[in-house]
Amino acid sequence: MSRILARFRRPWLAALFLGVVVVESSLLLVLVVGNFASSARYGGFQYGCPTLQATPVSTNSSVRWTRLGCPNGPALVLSRSMFDCATRENSCTLIVPTFTPPDGLLALFTVDHASPCPDDTHPSLGAFMWSGVSELYGWGNQATSLDYCAVTRTSVGTLAGFSVQWSLGEGTTQIPYILPRAPVTIKIARGGSIAFALNVTSRYGFYGNVSFSSDLIPNSAGQVPPSISFSPQSLTLSNGGSNSTTVTVQASSYTTPVSWYVDLNASPVFGLEHYGDFGLPSQTNYATVEIDVT
Repeated sequence: MSRILARFRRPWLAALFLGVVVVESSLLLVLVVGNFASSARYGGFQYGCPTLQATPVSTNSSVRWTRLGCPNGPALVLSRSMFDCATRENSCTLIVPTFTPPDGLLALFTVDHASPCPDDTHPSLGAFMWSGVSELYGWGNQATSLDYCAVTRTSVGTLAGFSVQWSLGEGTTQIPYILPRAPVTIKIARGGSIAFALNVTSRYGFYGNVSFSSDLIPNSAGQVPPSISFSPQSLTLSNGGSNSTTVTVQASSYTTPVSWYVDLNASPVFGLEHYGDFGLPSQTNYATVEIDVT
């Protein structure tokens, strides 16, 4: 096993004297060398340089985007596997990051060396890094030369160093930060209403505010759906804790008497309180309820 220390140096430290908050950080990259069988199956990777350079991308009142790469090339170079990812697909690289983000680091992305960071202007260019969750390149994402893009709080003066260990393999399955639960089926008569609890539980260290919304899956055009409301509309969820809101379903006398399906969404409120809170992937945390209107 060999170790490569990559320190994020700030070429713009002079801005500190102008009142601009500068975030300093370091990243310890540990190269895990797999055997030939793993390399053939999953591909391979190597680091582009021992010292990463940080370049400011954009800053607003809440967050700062910084690009981390090498002076003369990408920070991470991938090689494809010997086998196809799927039937009639190109070969790919499957790698897994493992890291514990420090306070103040809101999100860490990999991005194509030739592309800009996925900031507010380019929201979907990067691959969000989940610790323990594999990233697939070559199938869908064609990038083989990568840099990092970090999102940090503007209020943080110094970001503690942390390590990222890359390895080849499949990793674990991504699980939502917020786990909602509700009754599978409810029955309601036209002109009536019914209330039930939507319970939410914190996962993977999430804490902060959670807001609720509903997506009613439509039936045929012209049918009248029931109405959905939440009380409270948002609540606070502690790390590892649970809470609940009351969902009220109201069916008017005009509501079409069929089975309706509604997704009850529990979403983290943008609060910059933990890693991932700024750039959560578009994975929805929801519970689906069947509403039988009679």
